[in-house]
Amino acid sequence: MPIRMEVDQQKCNNAMDCKICLKVCPQKVFVMLPATYEKYKLSEKFYVRPVHIIACTACGICVEKCPKSAIKVLVE
Repeated sequence: MPIRMEVDQQKCNNAMDCKICLKVCPQKVFVMLPATYEKYKLSEKFYVRPVHIIACTACGICVEKCPKSAIKVLVE
């Protein structure tokens, strides 16, 4: 059962304000990454990205809990 995940960055425009998907995902599929990289400077904006997709069980908790409806889990 191949799984594809998408996070709409237009809806999830600053993950640092929320982090719900990071907290609720039982498989820890998501990571938060800085939106920009500058040497010796911390980014002001961050985004969430599903990087451990192989661990996803398509439980849908992240989709259900995301307050901005920014996450899609597609089972193919």
